[in-house]
Amino acid sequence: MIPTAARAVERLFGGALLPAAGSLRLAALASLGLVVILAIAGIVRAVAARRYGWETGSLVRCRSCARPVADPALVECPEGHPVRFPPGAAAREMRRQAAGTRRDWVAPAAAAGCAAIVALALVSARAFRIADSAAPPLAAIAGAAGFLFSAGALLAALRAVSPGVHGAFGRLLACGGAAVAVAPALFFLVLTRAADPPGPRTLGSLWRTPSALYVSDGGKARRSAPPAEAVEADVVSVGSPLLGSSWEGLAHLRAGGQAFPWRGRSGSAARSFASVPRLLTAFGFSVTRSWRPIAAPVNERIWIVSGPGGIAFTTASEREEGKAPDLRK
Repeated sequence: MIPTAARAVERLFGGALLPAAGSLRLAALASLGLVVILAIAGIVRAVAARRYGWETGSLVRCRSCARPVADPALVECPEGHPVRFPPGAAAREMRRQAAGTRRDWVAPAAAAGCAAIVALALVSARAFRIADSAAPPLAAIAGAAGFLFSAGALLAALRAVSPGVHGAFGRLLACGGAAVAVAPALFFLVLTRAADPPGPRTLGSLWRTPSALYVSDGGKARRSAPPAEAVEADVVSVGSPLLGSSWEGLAHLRAGGQAFPWRGRSGSAARSFASVPRLLTAFGFSVTRSWRPIAAPVNERIWIVSGPGGIAFTTASEREEGKAPDLRK
């Protein structure tokens, strides 16, 4: 439903949608740069804090002479003026010193969190196709809008993990803001894929010999199971009745009663979606899981193909007969 409607809208208003798509794409690219720059700055700051022994803590500036005081046990500034720390600061510092607690882990944890945010930003940019100039206008608009929400979530998460002094309440508030921004980002991601579904692609292959079942997930083939006439695929389907779109992934393969995970493309995502069906249902998605039989003749390669119609299993002979396209390239 969504792809058909998208093509109709693009035929009618394609020229008018191009400027909006270009503007939103530029805004998304700018937000990507902002997230990456701030995350790298957070990594540099965390490394400097680790190197020079900086720690987060309370700092009070005297209201009379503007001299800073960092020790909560002091009640006066260096000039002798009275200062007051937040309630409980002195007791917390005394307990920490009495226990010999060190916060050496804070800076490495902050650096790791900032590095993870950089990786998530790059992965999100690829998923939302903000740098893909060949994307149709509606897909580009939905992708750019979704990435803007994703960038907001990443900026909130960056504030939550940064080594600066924000307080527990401020960090929890930032985490809540990131969680709120994730929902519309996922909605626009589904809309992006529905408006321009990806073309068919080969995920891998399998073939059965008289001695074993061999599986290739895009890399080197390996023996995965003993020979068996019955081979089944654990296919996880995630659909949205509202958007009229669906996605399928291969989670496991089973031969002779022995199941093993599919480690190729879409395998991790399919197992993750299968483990949280109630969470996805709460956001309006339906999750189904089924074991599909695979016809695996002896000494004939079976290609595992992912396309707009879902997961399919084809043989070389079916390609030669024109029943399936050659997707090995």
